[in-house]
Amino acid sequence: MIVVEWCPLPDAPPLAGLLHGCAARVVTVPSDVARDRFADADEIPLWIFSAKNVGIRRARAPFVLATNPDVLYTPALLRSQFESGCFYRTPRHDVRGVRTDLAPREQLRLAARSVAAVHLVGGSVTFDEPPGPLALRRAIGAYTVEQRKTAPATPVERAERPTDWLHTNASGDFFLLHREHWSELRGYPERPSAGHLDSYMCAMAASAGLEQRILGGRRRLYHLDHARAVDWERQEEATHYYVPYETFLADAREMLLGRAPYVANGERWGLGDVELPEARVSRSV
Repeated sequence: MIVVEWCPLPDAPPLAGLLHGCAARVVTVPSDVARDRFADADEIPLWIFSAKNVGIRRARAPFVLATNPDVLYTPALLRSQFESGCFYRTPRHDVRGVRTDLAPREQLRLAARSVAAVHLVGGSVTFDEPPGPLALRRAIGAYTVEQRKTAPATPVERAERPTDWLHTNASGDFFLLHREHWSELRGYPERPSAGHLDSYMCAMAASAGLEQRILGGRRRLYHLDHARAVDWERQEEATHYYVPYETFLADAREMLLGRAPYVANGERWGLGDVELPEARVSRSV
């Protein structure tokens, strides 16, 4: 596991000293490096997807998962078999009221009973009260059947309606790709945005000829409730710059029609030309 610590606060302890019970590499992007490379680094405290690129660029495993620190995986999800030539997504299950100070097994047990929404291809299903396991499966199944009836079929339709077949919904929480494909696409576009750049990766991968595979069933991702930097229900109140949704749709259409990914970054993507401080965390600590 690689954890990227972006612009650590000068009066805060190093992140590596706060991690326990896991094996990890903690790569730090100092504030002076961020200011030198990225515009408005003082106003945008975290360039989210540029930070992910730092970790992706330094990964050594054949397959690299870009994810966030506010999610839980079921064991079945990471026991999946992966193939080169594909990009992998999974629906995100939003849960409410799961305490983060509990052991992971207990968090997973409670998360299964605390689902408030499931983000699927093209939309989401929401619940006033957490459903039981059977009701949850039925709701997801009913939504999927209806969604597939209207899914675009031809290349032109797919280009015009990319989010009706590409699983762009909450794609920043789980996007898995072979390391060679990450390198070919040069990671996420390094732009000052808090949103939609994860959707770009879906369109980039698909336009490069990679096959989308969506993991489901017991292979789940749970997202823990917390305050967010951007409220996507009220984007006009966002405090961070984000790529307009219409801009993404136009770029996705061009990529998919031309079957050519939008490779925004140069060879230095992910701060590949900078030697960054790195610390190792032992599982036994």
